[in-house]
Amino acid sequence: MIQLHWLKQVWRHHDASAVTDESDHAGEAGHRRSRRSQTSMSRFYGLSAGGAGLVMAALAIGGCDSNQDFVFDDTNELTTSVSSENRSVGLPSPPPPSSPPPPSGDIPLPGFSPLDIEGDLHTTGSDTIAPIIDLLYRRFIDEGYAGLMKIDAIGTGSGFQLYCNEMKADILLASRQAKTEETAACQANGRTLVEFEVGKDAVVIVVNPENTWLKDATLNELKTLFAAEKWSDVNPAWPQEPITRFVPDLDSGTLDIFTERVGITDRKDIVKALNTTSSSSAEDLAQGVIADPYAISFFSYAYYNEYSEDLIPIAIEGIKATSDSVALGQYPFSRPLYIYVDTTMLRQKKQVEAFTSFLLTHVNWALGDTGYFPADPATLDRSKAKFYEILGYDLP
Repeated sequence: MIQLHWLKQVWRHHDASAVTDESDHAGEAGHRRSRRSQTSMSRFYGLSAGGAGLVMAALAIGGCDSNQDFVFDDTNELTTSVSSENRSVGLPSPPPPSSPPPPSGDIPLPGFSPLDIEGDLHTTGSDTIAPIIDLLYRRFIDEGYAGLMKIDAIGTGSGFQLYCNEMKADILLASRQAKTEETAACQANGRTLVEFEVGKDAVVIVVNPENTWLKDATLNELKTLFAAEKWSDVNPAWPQEPITRFVPDLDSGTLDIFTERVGITDRKDIVKALNTTSSSSAEDLAQGVIADPYAISFFSYAYYNEYSEDLIPIAIEGIKATSDSVALGQYPFSRPLYIYVDTTMLRQKKQVEAFTSFLLTHVNWALGDTGYFPADPATLDRSKAKFYEILGYDLP
């Protein structure tokens, strides 16, 4: 189920549209998107004000589940059709940045006028990165882009499956690096991945505010915490109460990062552990911990910001997640954020080239106030140099 807080976020950042509620059905929106008819969306960001309001109201008020597809018919009315092909995740949409962005490097990229760019775009993968892409897409539209972007927030693992095995989507979003078998799958299907690092994130481990005994944990303690039955099994001084765990599902790159860093060989073990609930929704994880003083979870720092008044992040090995500890790689769960693009697609689809250039130019603007950590200028310059090399352009 898409939660109501997502609706509030979309409502906040689009022009107001009147939506009425009668008998659990979304009413008429004041403005409707008419740029395309019959546009299918498994989880469609970047709608115009009325379109976003109508879709989100239909989800939150009407109770559609997150596998629902949405289509505008020829009269621009919203219709729905169920699709089992894509799984989509309700995400908090980031607020627009309110402060000047950090430097984005010294290498300028080719200037594209979004007004001149034709063709739609399809991104897939990490739900951690999807809100950033959403914000950049909105700016792309504001600067004149007339196409549509479909953003499938289905998790990093599912994104690689869709991109490399099913040969779908233009740009892949990933909260971890591609695995050897994923790169091989792409190559077997004629796609050559190029990796661009676009920002930093941190996985935070959170507990309920009533938890007064866990302020700091070692990596070994964390490994035990996500397997043991009771808190006292980890430390005899802790309560003799069951540990309630809320963890990301198996498609999540966040789960990959966590299990890798604490030394869990089979990530399925953490999902199958006693008193453990897995979910693709960060809100589900957060709400689970908020409701239970003996619960623990982990997810992106950006999502923690949504619930910072109701959750307590713990230090790891004596280090808390801060902009400095993440930027320097000192915090044990620091991680880069990536996009991947097929080299041939980057060369042949002008809209992919243009949006990739736009993203690398403005990503720190989008990251600024969203709870993510900006990429350092040198990292972005390396990504820009790679962009020039693939396209055969001379560096300025």
